Amino acid sequence: MTNGLGQELMTITPDNRKLFDSMGVDAVRTDLQRGFEGNQKVPPGPGRHQALEWLSEQERKQRRRETLRYWFMFVFTVVAAIAACIAAGPIVKEWLR
Repeated sequence: MTNGLGQELMTITPDNRKLFDSMGVDAVRTDLQRGFEGNQKVPPGPGRHQALEWLSEQERKQRRRETLRYWFMFVFTVVAAIAACIAAGPIVKEWLR
């Protein structure tokens, strides 16, 4: 599997995936940033690369959810606007008489 830049992606081991899921996005990101302090929970070496890959997966999922939410709200707004126009139609006709 490759990313969009043609680089080979590393598969995330089930144990690391479980660790990252239990930590959450913010904790994994923080742990990667302070990893040089020696008290990190993310395993060094390949584990850090897997953590980065896991973070990018989570960010993609978040963007997908946000896009879906955007389109849902857009469609809902359009339907509401159409319903308002239909409901206001008789009132406008009465005003124009």
